Amino acid sequence: VDTAGGLPTRHNPGCVLENNPHFVLYVERPTDMRITLSQVDSRGVATKEVHPAALYVCTPAVAGRPNRLKALQSSSVTASTGLPRRQRTQHCYTKLQPGMYMVLCAAYAAGMEGAFTMEILSNYPVRTAQLWPPRWESAEDEDPNLDEDGVKGQVARIKRAYKRATEEDGAGEASAKPGPRKSGIAHLLGKARIHGGGADDDADDDDDDDDDGDGARGRRPGKEEQRHKDYDMMAGVEDQATQA
Repeated sequence: VDTAGGLPTRHNPGCVLENNPHFVLYVERPTDMRITLSQVDSRGVATKEVHPAALYVCTPAVAGRPNRLKALQSSSVTASTGLPRRQRTQHCYTKLQPGMYMVLCAAYAAGMEGAFTMEILSNYPVRTAQLWPPRWESAEDEDPNLDEDGVKGQVARIKRAYKRATEEDGAGEASAKPGPRKSGIAHLLGKARIHGGGADDDADDDDDDDDDGDGARGRRPGKEEQRHKDYDMMAGVEDQATQA
């Protein structure tokens, strides 16, 4: 499939304009947009050679019917990047009314081939689809489920890809979701309990003293608990004295 027909100039007498890449652009409401033509591949890697090229936004010969352009006429060209220029990136700024348009990307002369990307930035959603070369000619984007006109099939393919990406993101988030944890208040209450909570200041003073003598580092008994231990010890000493 020939995809480098070039532009109709005196240096390209055998130009076949319809062999250049064509895209269909659907606009549903008046929209300002910027269309960018970049000579880079799908990974964003720049090509070795930069060809003089241009981008044109045109109305189709038959309104509402996508078809490849056979000629560039001032009456059909709505917007463009201007004369073909040897630049890595070119921009086309325009405001389009509702309707269907053809976007043509072409190098200056026939046979000038290289990777390129087209990017559309608009303030309202628009729809695009590749018309030429046919989708089935692209090994990277082959999709046998496309409709005959290629437009509805392209939209369906984008929706399926978006759905798969959304499901994968949801699954990843579910697998990475941490276990149950306390809310802010419960966490603070738990921390207060660990550090003694509502105990009086005397209990904190007792905690500062380490009279065990055995080197144990643990929770020190409270004041009331220590008092019971002292009573038990005194009772034991009295029992021993009575037995003696």
